[in-house]
Amino acid sequence: MADSFNYTTGQGETWGSIAWKMYGSMAGVQTLIEANTAVPIDTILPEGTILVIPILDDTDSAVMATKLPPWK
Repeated sequence: MADSFNYTTGQGETWGSIAWKMYGSMAGVQTLIEANTAVPIDTILPEGTILVIPILDDTDSAVMATKLPPWK
């Protein structure tokens, strides 16, 4: 991963909804969870939670496409 930025969660957001918003794929859930180990894996994230969002390069994106979320 090349770089990252911070993102503050809104009301009702989930790991999956943020992965879809940031990466266009549910496969990004694992990437987000790995970058935010201090954040509990809850169904709905608390509003105002600050997450680190990794910026993926082409290689990371290809690898991400082969990953499934931890509950799959």
